[in-house]
Amino acid sequence: MIRHIVAWNFKEDISDKASAAKRIKESLEALRGEVEGLFSLEVIVNEMESSTVDITLYSEFASKEALDNYQVCPGHVMAAAYIKDVCCNRTCIDYVI
Repeated sequence: MIRHIVAWNFKEDISDKASAAKRIKESLEALRGEVEGLFSLEVIVNEMESSTVDITLYSEFASKEALDNYQVCPGHVMAAAYIKDVCCNRTCIDYVI
């Protein structure tokens, strides 16, 4: 099983971060059930000043192949394009559990 965790910060010039966060959360969480081997997916929006990131994706996949299929899934590609427009400082870790 592969755990895939990604975190971002919003770009400084994004005026409506709440709307951007909602769009990211909805678009990524809509991928549940769309990718074979995607076991779980959650998007966490920062609500505490002690956090150093604004939004985090936490997901688990059956295999590296399932993660690779997720990366090219049309819904993920569209979500990723929007995320690149509104976010910066992407941090990612993928590891076997």
